[in-house]
Amino acid sequence: MDSDNARPHALDILARADPVSSPDDIRTDSVDPAVVMEQAFASGMVPARARPSVQNYVLTTGRHLALLDFLLSSFLLRGEIRTLPATVRSGLRLGAAETLFCDTPVYVSVSSWVEEIKLLTGRKFAGVANAVLRKVAGVELAAKIIKPAGAVRQLPEAPALVACARGLVGGEGDWLFALGGASEAHLATASSHPEWLIADWRNRFGEHAIEMLAAAQRPHRQALRWDWRMMKRKLTPAEAELALELEKLAQGVEFEEETYALAPTGGAGLVKSTFDAGLVSLQGVASQAVMRRFPPPATGLILDACAGVGVKSTLIALLAGGAERLVVADVSVDKLNELAANFERIGLPAPRCFACDMTDREVVSNLRDAFPEGFARIYLDAPCSGSGTLGRLPFKRYGLREKTAGEMAVKQQALISACRTLLAEDGDIVYITCSLQQEENEEVVAAAEKAVLRAEKPFWTVLPTEDYLEGMFAARLSRD
Repeated sequence: MDSDNARPHALDILARADPVSSPDDIRTDSVDPAVVMEQAFASGMVPARARPSVQNYVLTTGRHLALLDFLLSSFLLRGEIRTLPATVRSGLRLGAAETLFCDTPVYVSVSSWVEEIKLLTGRKFAGVANAVLRKVAGVELAAKIIKPAGAVRQLPEAPALVACARGLVGGEGDWLFALGGASEAHLATASSHPEWLIADWRNRFGEHAIEMLAAAQRPHRQALRWDWRMMKRKLTPAEAELALELEKLAQGVEFEEETYALAPTGGAGLVKSTFDAGLVSLQGVASQAVMRRFPPPATGLILDACAGVGVKSTLIALLAGGAERLVVADVSVDKLNELAANFERIGLPAPRCFACDMTDREVVSNLRDAFPEGFARIYLDAPCSGSGTLGRLPFKRYGLREKTAGEMAVKQQALISACRTLLAEDGDIVYITCSLQQEENEEVVAAAEKAVLRAEKPFWTVLPTEDYLEGMFAARLSRD
């Protein structure tokens, strides 16, 4: 890794985002560091060679942020870590994350981050950083010798918390078994997940809850979609060489009797080249699988009601044999522009697009007038809490509140109600979320059933128990 060049970029990104590790501290100006990082990559501010290390530093910090803040605050003589300037706070978080969870020698990690903080803030905070990160290094050393059963017994001591956190990252059976006996409060600190969420998952998913926490603590594996195969596209020699090289490196995984490809580790340049050439798209395994579970109907109009940037929309078009029958809607004009660019990138004409709020009655009335025959299938990938995506988007967990799912359910029910009025006589709605919360899934479907819709049983649910899986829920709703 190009670590020496990566550290200042990682520090700049985290300081600009300045994340919080608890929903109690959420600010109106909060921004996801992953978004800031992608913007920095896209702008060229971060050299290509440094990007893998920058991503590793930032996302590792994100996966363990609550634990890091707990430890760092306990080592500070004057108050919590949030009382420090953003640059110092970010440098300490990154330094602790690298010391505890990366393969860098401890002395290198500590001295490097002390120097970064000194360069930006002067000797005063360099002394603080040196004292605190040396204590972190002591915890790292003590955590190495703790065994699973002993770690759980010693919670919430700092070395035991770190040992448990590393046990989750490793995902080994003895650690997962032992952690099954830890309390929600201790697991919340060790896994940097909200305590209420852990209690909910344990209640509903039993022993799988620990596996879900473990998967969220490991680097997420991005899945690919082989667009050129689906289009039966004839490749140029240069494209064929790119495709062949990527196929050789991409790991295949089986899910629901289908094989999906994971982006090769360290192959970001190759993935970007094939993506830019329109040969592949980036789409999660569960996201692809839900479309194969509920493919477009052979005839009739199709509406993608919350299309976003069009990752699912392009797959709908590919499965439907083209975009001629597809209509897409989203509240964001910018996202629809990106959607059109995605269609162009893979060589498909853009579908008919409507920038609109699907909960607006006038908008729905206008859509009924524009398409009086109604839609044979409406895909409603609804806005949700995103609790199934915490592995891919680790900073999202710190903004989750226990009431978030219930708040989202109100809009989800409104969207289903609007879509119901747009259905053709024999049409149906495929309701999708990337949430694992009952309020947004089963309870929303139950409310839809009271509104003269019939739900197909059983529902389709994916738990994020593997590094490449995201949690998803889907239900097919049709008229009674």
